[in-house]
Amino acid sequence: MKIIMVCTANTCRSPMAEVLMRDALFERKIQGVEVASAGVSAYSGSPAMYEAIETMDEYHLDLRYHVSKPLGAVWQEGSLVLCMTRSHLMAVKMMYPKADAHLLMEYAGLPGDIADPFSLGIASYRRCAADIWRAVNAIADNMMKQRS
Repeated sequence: MKIIMVCTANTCRSPMAEVLMRDALFERKIQGVEVASAGVSAYSGSPAMYEAIETMDEYHLDLRYHVSKPLGAVWQEGSLVLCMTRSHLMAVKMMYPKADAHLLMEYAGLPGDIADPFSLGIASYRRCAADIWRAVNAIADNMMKQRS
């Protein structure tokens, strides 16, 4: 199984979601799930934003080696695509009409979108990461229940 976290440029939200999801799966010893991230408008090769790196350091996760990727670079038929906002979901559905794509928060059974923290300061990144953390942990918990 492959999970692809999607945002706009793949430098803030989706990279944080990728490492947080990977960590949630690791903590629960869930194997056989590949986690990637991409952007619907991403260029290849950009680093994660400094604030995203700093915020993930607080979770003891490393984004220093992240490089941005457009969705087409990681797309795989049958992937579960989890989007940060409705506009990302619409873009994914335009690119891949048959994609198994959802809003991250909705898929986790939580309300709302994951707001873009870009240029809004470290506190905004921390709020964003906390929302993503809640969502990925809810998803990982559901995966545990399905496997038992």
